[in-house]
Formats: sequence, structure tokens, C-alpha cells
Amino acid sequence: MQSFTEIVTPAMAAEWLAKNTSNRNLNKRLVNDYARDMESGSWVLNGEAVKIGTDGILLDGQHRLAALVQANVAVEMLLVIDLDPKAQDTMDTGRKRSFNDVLSIKGVANSASVASVAKRMWAWDNGDVKFSGNIKPTTAELNAWIAANPSVHRSAEIGVRTRQAFRVIAQSTAGTTHNLFNRLDESDAAEFFAKLASGAGLAEGDPILTVRNRLMRDAADGKRQGDMIKIGLVIKAWNYTRRGESMNRVEMHNDSIMPIPE
Repeated sequence: MQSFTEIVTPAMAAEWLAKNTSNRNLNKRLVNDYARDMESGSWVLNGEAVKIGTDGILLDGQHRLAALVQANVAVEMLLVIDLDPKAQDTMDTGRKRSFNDVLSIKGVANSASVASVAKRMWAWDNGDVKFSGNIKPTTAELNAWIAANPSVHRSAEIGVRTRQAFRVIAQSTAGTTHNLFNRLDESDAAEFFAKLASGAGLAEGDPILTVRNRLMRDAADGKRQGDMIKIGLVIKAWNYTRRGESMNRVEMHNDSIMPIPE
């Protein structure tokens, strides 16, 4: 077995992929994710290797190589060659490191909340306001988004606090909507979430009370609503509150248009 780093060109990658006869089905979305990082220059050499057997068959690295061909750039990679083909049986059998794991290792406070809010806000900023998951951020893209949007740490903290006080709302829902509202008005966002968390002093027809009641009803009925519905409900309450209008009923369905915070 030999290991070394090398600048891999699209032509080299294509040649190795031509000998990709013993591997899993290619995940196109993962290829697209890797290709975006390569195109943007965010791809890093992290010790994971492209592995080739003694018979010349590609054993591991097909997604990285396919992404390199798609991005049409040259990238430095670690290569391990002359492996026993049987070694493939033990590859990729560990648990994948989540973005929460990445942040936790860095010592980021409220790492789970920061990770969930960053993922949803990245989707929102990239046009996926219904959180369909058709496009997912890479770790590099999330790190870049957090660096450009440090307010996410405050939003994550608000998400945790709101969840602790009002158990039927997820910290990801509270944190994401706080980040959206905070972009418009920090003071109004702080007041809105203080009331959403406590429910104190809210009169009939108050949009915040109406959405609290809706979330509690859904929880009592065992309804498992997706991000799009929960976030949409809170945005509607925010918009009515900002306009100074009463709201006695709030609806949101999978085929509803996602409201935009005002």
C-alpha cells in the first residue's frame, strides 16, 4: 500500500472513474455539493483518501472524483493505492459527522441550535423558503454563512430559551424566525419572542396568543408539522403584530404560499 498527495485533474478523475466497477450507486446531490465547494475554492484536503486496489479498481472516492469532473477544476487529493480489494468491505462504515458535531468540537455555545438555524437560514437565503431539502448546504457553505451572519448565535440562544419556556415550539423554529425578524427590527423581534415564550398579558385576538394556541393544539393532537408550516405560522403572527392587526385564527398548509416577514 502507498499513500501520497497529488493534484488530481478532471482527466485523471475520469480515468479512475472508468474503473469504478465495484461501488455504491452515485448520489447526484452529494456530487453537486462537493462540486460547489470545489468551484468556490472551499474544498480542503482533510485526510480522506481516494482509494484504488491492486487490480486498479476504484474502491473509494467516486463522489469526490465525479464532483471534480463536474467542476472541471484540479484539486489536491490524498491517494492510497495498491490496496487489497477486500479492504472495501470495511470502508464508510462509521457514523457520519454532523454539522452539530463540527460546531460542538469547536466549542460553539448552543451548537445544536446554531447548526439547525444556520441550515434553515442558508436554505431561505438560497431561495428554498419552503425548506424542501432539494438543495443542502455543505459544511464549508455553512461555516461561510455563519461567519457572514454572526447574529445566528443570538438567534440560536433565543431559540433555546423560547423552547425551554414554551415546550411545544422547536428551538429551530424559534431560532430561524427570530433570525428572520431580527433582520428587520431587533427590538420588535426581542419583544415578540419574549411574549411568545411567556404568553403573559396576551388578550384574545393577539396574533401571538393565536399562534401559541395553534401550536399547543397541534401538539395535543399529536400533529407532526414540517418546518415550512411551523415557521410559516410564526411569520404570520409576526406580520399581523407588526401591522397592529388582530388575528383570531391562523392557518398554514403544505401547499400554502410561504409568507415573507414584513
